Amino acid sequence: MRDGKRIATEPIGKLDKSRLIELMIGHKLITKQATTASEAHGARLRTVELAGGNVCDVSLSVAPGEIVGVAGITGSGREHLVPLITGQIPSTDGDVVIDGTPVAPYAPDEVITAGCAFVTADRARLGNLPMMSVTLNTTIADVKRNTRQRRLLHKNERAEAVAWVDKLGTKTAGVDAPIATLSGGNQQKVLFARGLRLDPTVIVLDEPTRGIDVGAKEEIHSLIERAAAGGAAVLVASTDTDELVRVAQRVLIMRQGRISDELVGDQITSRNIEHLQLKSETDSQEATR
Repeated sequence: MRDGKRIATEPIGKLDKSRLIELMIGHKLITKQATTASEAHGARLRTVELAGGNVCDVSLSVAPGEIVGVAGITGSGREHLVPLITGQIPSTDGDVVIDGTPVAPYAPDEVITAGCAFVTADRARLGNLPMMSVTLNTTIADVKRNTRQRRLLHKNERAEAVAWVDKLGTKTAGVDAPIATLSGGNQQKVLFARGLRLDPTVIVLDEPTRGIDVGAKEEIHSLIERAAAGGAAVLVASTDTDELVRVAQRVLIMRQGRISDELVGDQITSRNIEHLQLKSETDSQEATR
């Protein structure tokens, strides 16, 4: 008894994992199986039984104008999914299809040509050219548009960088400044400009607001939403559950290299995401016993 109320008890031996988590968080989790690529209609991004790294047999789809989040603890496959989709690491099986075009595995150039822009989780090591200018970091993914008769027109290139600084509100001493002199949030805006200037139909983001302050984070979230509102299909992999709640219309939970659950609408809460990840961790530990 507590405060005159009888507390219901259940034998420990009869509790399964789902019920145990339900008792821990005080409410029942309502989830549904993730939509597979074969069930998706009009998807701009599809993966079909994709495998590689610690990912195995992942099929997902993202429609035009949709923002889909991916969550999962380290080792769940979440950290390898974006590099696989964008050709940064080799796949061992499966397909990536962008706007109906299958792209070769381990071929970032094909991914970009097919209409996909991406931002890596490791901004400092894999995203930026730190000692190069804001201009070069903005335009490096496609210099051809500022080339005439095999000559790079630096004036045009610089003008384009200035336009993107103004459009995204990037704070910098100037487009000739090394990107390393910018704050983390403003460096991230330059990487977004690099992708958005390609007019992508698909945007794939890995930890898009890692290491930036709250104000810059909100600005990045607004950029993501504006891109989706413009018709892009957006996939966001993140360990920040609040971020996924903020931007995603669906959240896929990864477990042991696969998509184990999907949250939609009002189901998308930090508590639900975190405890589904806890469930995944519990399952993984039991599987190794």
